[in-house]
Amino acid sequence: MADYSDEEDLDFPVPKTPAPDAATIVEVPPRGDVVEHAFACEAPGATIRVQIVLLGDAQLYVWIGEGVGDAARGAMNELGMAIETRMSSTPIATTLFNAGGGGGGGGGGAMTMTDSLSNALAVRLAKRTGRCVVASVNLPADMQLLQVFAERKVIEKLKELGM
Repeated sequence: MADYSDEEDLDFPVPKTPAPDAATIVEVPPRGDVVEHAFACEAPGATIRVQIVLLGDAQLYVWIGEGVGDAARGAMNELGMAIETRMSSTPIATTLFNAGGGGGGGGGGAMTMTDSLSNALAVRLAKRTGRCVVASVNLPADMQLLQVFAERKVIEKLKELGM
């Protein structure tokens, strides 16, 4: 081990100063990549509210709920996502959020992939549009006709939007 005394001249090179941060913030005007479409429609026995958000050319977000006024706002019992892969003709799906209900739409019971209304809708829309689809279906699990009605309204709107 070397013994350095105070009298020794230690010649260390001066460290280089760090380069200034080359990142600059450039404001970018909105290009219309995120577009929202929200509407309500009367179904037999319920008012269905739908929100569709187009996130560029690659992703689609769909929220479906039922209720009048504030009763439907903010309700999200589950959230599913589906995306096409090269491995299969059927898009793969996963549950991103489940408020503990299970069975789709907030009903009771254990949740499985086939029970999730949000996953099922996301898979069908991903196959139809070729986009990654995030869906939240907040309808009673025991009202299948209402679910079918809501999905048809979403598909009608997507056709209207050119998808």
